[in-house]
Amino acid sequence: FGDAIVHIGEVSEGAVANGETAESRVDSEFRQGSMRNHTATHLLHAALREILGTHVRQAGSYVGPDRLRFDYTHPEAPSREQFSQIQRLVNDKVREDIERETLVLPYDEAVQRGAIAFFEDKYTDQVRVVEYCEAHGHGHQHSPQCFSREFCGGTHCDHTGQIGMFRITGES
Repeated sequence: FGDAIVHIGEVSEGAVANGETAESRVDSEFRQGSMRNHTATHLLHAALREILGTHVRQAGSYVGPDRLRFDYTHPEAPSREQFSQIQRLVNDKVREDIERETLVLPYDEAVQRGAIAFFEDKYTDQVRVVEYCEAHGHGHQHSPQCFSREFCGGTHCDHTGQIGMFRITGES
């Protein structure tokens, strides 16, 4: 929705009328869980593309504080061995504790940088790019090798190690 930021809330006391001021509070436990799972979707997407091929694209997802679901395009069900490789790769990146970098760039520059855009979304001239690159925060002077680089406006872990552990529990 472009520059719109939408909050959905519940009135717990009294009533709210047009033009009134409201106070919102973030449930930190809910947000932390959702943040870990959202970051894990980025790592999962990158791992799927590395193991199954760069044709893999996200086609939807659910991210909550307790779990994630990741929908993607691929012509056949991955093998048990491929799922093992994908899970291992994501957990390797978690253990590497890769630092997040968040950039706001012109759309064309973000695409040239290799950022992945989704769902035929409409983007503004300036876009937010979230990347997890091995060289960030480690004093490297060269261009970082990025494991994950995507257009995204969501909340993310500062470091991949904050995810904890990633486990694939099923596929359908």
